[in-house]
Amino acid sequence: MEMATGAQSGEDPRTGNDERIRSQVTKSNGRPIILAGAVVLALGVAVFLRSGSFSTGAPAPSLASQISAAEALGKGDEAWRRKDYAEAAHWYRRAADQGNSEAQNNVGWLYENGRGVAQDYGEAMRWFRLAAEQANAPAQANIGWLYENGRGVAQDYGEAMRWYRAAADSGGAVGQVNLGRLYANGRGVPQDYSEAMHWYRKAADRGDATAQYDIGWLYENGWGVAQDYGEAARWYRKAVDQGSAAARAHVGQLYMRWYREAADQGNASAQTIIGQLFENGWGVARDWGEAMRWYRKAAEQGYAAAQNSIGWLYENGLGVARDYGEAMRWFRLAADQGSAAAQDNIGWLYFHGWGVGQDYEEAMRWYRKAAEQGDGLAQDRIGRLYEEGWGVAPDYGEAMRWYQEGAERGNAYAQNNIGRLYDLGRGVAQDYSEAVRWFRQAADQGNAPAQDNIGWFYESGRGVGQDYGEAMRWYRKAAEQGDAPAQHKVGEFYENGRGVAQDFGEAMRWYRKAADQANAPAQDNIGWLYMNGSGVAQDYGEAMRWFRKAADQGDAFARREVGVLYYNGWGVAQDYAEAMRWFRNAADQGDAFAQNKIGVLYYNGWSVKQDYGEAMRWFRMAADQGDGAAQNNVGWLYANGLGVPRDPGQAREWMQKAAANGNELAKKWLVAN
Repeated sequence: MEMATGAQSGEDPRTGNDERIRSQVTKSNGRPIILAGAVVLALGVAVFLRSGSFSTGAPAPSLASQISAAEALGKGDEAWRRKDYAEAAHWYRRAADQGNSEAQNNVGWLYENGRGVAQDYGEAMRWFRLAAEQANAPAQANIGWLYENGRGVAQDYGEAMRWYRAAADSGGAVGQVNLGRLYANGRGVPQDYSEAMHWYRKAADRGDATAQYDIGWLYENGWGVAQDYGEAARWYRKAVDQGSAAARAHVGQLYMRWYREAADQGNASAQTIIGQLFENGWGVARDWGEAMRWYRKAAEQGYAAAQNSIGWLYENGLGVARDYGEAMRWFRLAADQGSAAAQDNIGWLYFHGWGVGQDYEEAMRWYRKAAEQGDGLAQDRIGRLYEEGWGVAPDYGEAMRWYQEGAERGNAYAQNNIGRLYDLGRGVAQDYSEAVRWFRQAADQGNAPAQDNIGWFYESGRGVGQDYGEAMRWYRKAAEQGDAPAQHKVGEFYENGRGVAQDFGEAMRWYRKAADQANAPAQDNIGWLYMNGSGVAQDYGEAMRWFRKAADQGDAFARREVGVLYYNGWGVAQDYAEAMRWFRNAADQGDAFAQNKIGVLYYNGWSVKQDYGEAMRWFRMAADQGDGAAQNNVGWLYANGLGVPRDPGQAREWMQKAAANGNELAKKWLVAN
């Protein structure tokens, strides 16, 4: 047997140009609500929304007749997004017939609303009950809504209350909101705004935007609480931050009308609120310059919230040139008045070294000031400092304590980080189920990293049954919020046909979304598609361009691919010296493929002096990581006494390892020897 002297991809495993398997990137709410109705409170403002439960992210896997409930549910979701309700009904029914409560609830919703099927409240009730018997909270809430509104049954507020309570006791935010609404309107119970507030807060603590909006409404009108426009604004802002269009439209218009007169008279609080409207585009066109103008009016009166907001605009370069020094100046003015948000922001600048020398201890000092005031974000950030040992001795127990402080205040980042500690077994016994529980709490608040993590757990089968369809659903949730790692994973699933039909065009589309945010794995994958002509015309020049983008960020996989292009002369002049340089970069990061390639270059004396001993050293590095091509090469050197004494026993042992890893040349050698 002879070593190859120059091979194309896939020809000779010993050269390292193998038909490689793409390495996977390991990363560290229930289904969204479809609106099905609204209730009008006093003043004619519609604020209470009830719903069924539908997903916005869905896979479309196999068309096999024996399709799983999760796959059928995913295909129903895909059809729903296309507004093909008849198709959605078909797939939801397939899942529902297998006992999937989520699908049963969805079938009920379609019958209730006459989407894809003839409207039939009786049939809707039948499907809702099937789901409700499995303690499906959205279905229990939907039964309550039918009783409340007399749809298919006699109107019965008492029965509505019973079902809403069942949903609330199951932890369903929709049931809790609707209970609050019955108390607010005095339906089936004496009107009681305090009890309404009690239930709204339960739902709001779960991140429910409707409940947050309703709490703001009570504060705005002084129902069950002292009238407090500032507190109303705070709760409205929570709802708007979750993307509530109703809250955004209502709040923006309402605030502008309410606060403009006060702002024009010099009221600093009103001026700050006007600034927030312009900053966020609530009820007005977004205009950071106008936001700055109003913030300055309030800041000149010493209003801390406005000073903090000015600092934030300078930090992010919105409406003004980015200026960390100015940001720090304004944050300090607010922090000196006790603003927890500003104290947290100062800590953030020290943490990153923006406008100041990077100083973790100083960051900790400012985070503690904010944390002592109950700021959940600051508590989360202190936890991260302890976890990583930045400015303090690493202490997972202390990290967990601070994360829990933040999580108790509803901070989604802290909840996600608790899940991460359980995932990694840091300071606690490794517990994937507990990790998923915490990730779900954060995900229910729309936290994209947590949604991404849940996707990874379903992909890898950690703490849950492996389910590519469900993984795709969670990755989509995060990806649709612009989360680059999740966008990369959605692209990867389309490229490989995991949980969806293989679609290189869709893969490219999602990879580009992530790559536009400088996500190196996505840039690398775009290069891979161009190199192989998958879904695009084969173009080595484009492949090189994208690999270089990722390689310049230190991505080992991309660095080795740049080496492959130089090694083979694809899109560039063949250049073994340049190939060696890129392979070394990747090999130094532990990349086995690159280590094997370096061994090949030494074996053949390409761009370096031929050196079998050095070849063996690099082959062993890769072989010890389980690389089949390298194991074959180690065996070959032992068999022929190249760089090492000839040793048939060692040769056979390494060839067997290579063969076990699927190496065809090793298999042939073993047959011949």
